[in-house]
Amino acid sequence: MSPATTNAKPDAEIYSQPLHYCLTRTWGMGTLTNSARFTLLRDERNWRAHKALFALNNAGVYLRSRYLLRRQNWAYLKDRLNGMILLYGADAGSRTAKAVPNLRRRA
Repeated sequence: MSPATTNAKPDAEIYSQPLHYCLTRTWGMGTLTNSARFTLLRDERNWRAHKALFALNNAGVYLRSRYLLRRQNWAYLKDRLNGMILLYGADAGSRTAKAVPNLRRRA
């Protein structure tokens, strides 16, 4: 870890109460994102990566090596993959593609 510099520009601005809520509850980042109680100044890619990691934590999927091969993690991954296959399946005429036309594959 390197020491912080005083002239470093922040990636986001957020008040202390929403930040505390975000860090003390597993669902805090999702609530923060939905309530839009922050201002993203730059580095959107970093923000999205952290949001995805918080969502995994909220779902009970832990990425530490001792938890990585747990049955719960594999079940979550299987559910996500099955959902993606149903949503973006190879068959362009699938039920999902007909029900939601914007989700069809782009050529």
